[in-house]
Amino acid sequence: MIAAVLSELKALEKELHQAGVRKSAHRLAAGRSKLAMKIEQIPSADTLNLRSKVLRPGKPISTCHFEGDDAPQTRHFGAINHQDQIVGIVSVYQQGNASISAHNPYQLRAMAIDTSARGQGIGVLLLNAAESYLQSCGCDRVWANARSVAIGFYTKQGYQELSEEFVIENVGPHYLVAKTLVL
Repeated sequence: MIAAVLSELKALEKELHQAGVRKSAHRLAAGRSKLAMKIEQIPSADTLNLRSKVLRPGKPISTCHFEGDDAPQTRHFGAINHQDQIVGIVSVYQQGNASISAHNPYQLRAMAIDTSARGQGIGVLLLNAAESYLQSCGCDRVWANARSVAIGFYTKQGYQELSEEFVIENVGPHYLVAKTLVL
């Protein structure tokens, strides 16, 4: 399937060039990168390096192991590139929040994209995979403490801001966000 899509991209690129339209090589490369990405469930241990690099730089790796990482209902998703490297992660935990009314709530946590892979739509792919899994579990509402720098990403994906900005000690400013899932 990926080969067919890449073939279509090459044909489209040729048509655009023949029509005198220039397409950015960067945008085309980004499209190819997204197509070559696999989203898979991964063990919690496989999230630690990217959590450390992106979410807890300069802190001990022990700060990257979160309570509930190995709970039976917890799932971790990884974006794996064509070189079998994990370049994006997200985790979901069956956990409520006192500010959110839900029958079967889950927390989305530890979304991280390697700096070399940003801007390719990997965050959306990971979020879609996590939300699909949560829907299959009967989750009616997913919530997260979204970093302030990422609030635009979450609102574009249908999450609502439920709080004023707050600071998580030793981590930084966040907003509480949530999204109702259609079962």
